[in-house]
Amino acid sequence: MLTVMNVQTLFDMLQVWPMAKANYKALDSVLMREVCDSPHIYAMYNPERVRSTVARVDHTTISSRPCFLCEANRPTEQTSLPWRDYSVLVNPFPIFRRHLTIVSRSHCPQDIEGRSADMYALATELPGFSVFFNGPMCGASAPDHFHFQAGDDIFAPSPIQIEVDNGPQKTIYESEELGCITSSECSHRLVYHAVSHSELGTPRLLSHLFAIRWLRKDMMNIIAKCREDNHSIVDFYVIPRRLFRPWQYTAPDDERVLISPAAVEVAGIYVLPRREDYDRMTPELAKDIMRQSCFASDEVLYRDYEQTNS
Repeated sequence: MLTVMNVQTLFDMLQVWPMAKANYKALDSVLMREVCDSPHIYAMYNPERVRSTVARVDHTTISSRPCFLCEANRPTEQTSLPWRDYSVLVNPFPIFRRHLTIVSRSHCPQDIEGRSADMYALATELPGFSVFFNGPMCGASAPDHFHFQAGDDIFAPSPIQIEVDNGPQKTIYESEELGCITSSECSHRLVYHAVSHSELGTPRLLSHLFAIRWLRKDMMNIIAKCREDNHSIVDFYVIPRRLFRPWQYTAPDDERVLISPAAVEVAGIYVLPRREDYDRMTPELAKDIMRQSCFASDEVLYRDYEQTNS
């Protein structure tokens, strides 16, 4: 079983890993500001995240490079904790003060199928952390090797929690045994909020959501967090994705914004590795990136599905 205490022992090895230690120290100088309050979006200037932001995830690139999550290719300083069929690692390029990557011990694709019970367990065993899943086509920089991420919260509650929990929600499924699912069309993005009461029930609950809303598992971000007052209840925020990256990512220099939205970004924290992008981020630009990245509503999701399959 994982605990916050034994996870903390992983960070002791930063004393013998100068590169990672410097990156965690650099969090002291990370800049952050609120961009807009509807939706709640913050900009973070974090230059060490450039590797993830610009990661090439096309088939040719992935097939021709060593997998950096496989044990044989990891830095010798990167020790791990065993947990189930995973290795728990310190992420050397952090967003959070304690940033973990939980990687499958076997080299297998980034597919959430059969993994949601583990996500529930991680959330309950790491109270105070949020657990993230990035689909292989919308934020995972290693789509060939299954992994979760977890981080202690920059904000508690997070921007997406505030908006979903305090905004109007429509119940689309309810079960006394499994929990409930609501849809929220809050602030420029569609979010499905699944409340699970058990590890065994979580796969059934989320599979029901994926089936009734025809969700592509490669194009979704999921955030899981247990409740402060009851660690056996886990809130899952499932965000279906429209695009991997906004058009600004490949725009000419005067319009370019180096941002590659993953779970943290669609949750409301835009991680920007270039200072010029941090400085130019306006409410209008932030909302435009969110609108491109996510579906605005159930109706838009359904229309896009029909057009794709017609």
